[in-house]
Amino acid sequence: MYNGIGLQTPRGSGTSGYVSMNKFNLRARPSRTDNYRDSEKEIKLQGEAVTRKANKELVERAKKREIEVKVFVMREQLEDMG
Repeated sequence: MYNGIGLQTPRGSGTSGYVSMNKFNLRARPSRTDNYRDSEKEIKLQGEAVTRKANKELVERAKKREIEVKVFVMREQLEDMG
């Protein structure tokens, strides 16, 4: 056993018990530019969120909805009065 890796004893395993390195399992090393690019993207996304304008259709819909609520309230008042 090498650093807690491998078999404690190779008996009955069909192997010699030698622990070899897997050279095909490569780990991607993070580069310094990746961190820079990620932070640059985040800054751009934050800037877009700040400068985004409201949709005109949604603003008009909200205004119409407010008027509709006022009309409904007045209708109820008039019906109560007779």
